[in-house]
Amino acid sequence: LDSKANEQVKALVERVGRTVIDVALDVVRQKHDDLDQLQDYFQAVEKDIVTNIRRLGTVNHDENEDDQTP
Repeated sequence: LDSKANEQVKALVERVGRTVIDVALDVVRQKHDDLDQLQDYFQAVEKDIVTNIRRLGTVNHDENEDDQTP
């Protein structure tokens, strides 16, 4: 990636992360006993996000290869 694309990706991930943190903090403020449940949820979501991003990269890579065939 060039540095501009790299910065755009970082900015996007940071923005999403800040939104997630704000929402999670609101939930925990409302119900402190949900912290363990929230931790379990985020571990599952983290795996899903990583898997889906990797899958997106694979799908795009495959499509790009198809586009280049004569």
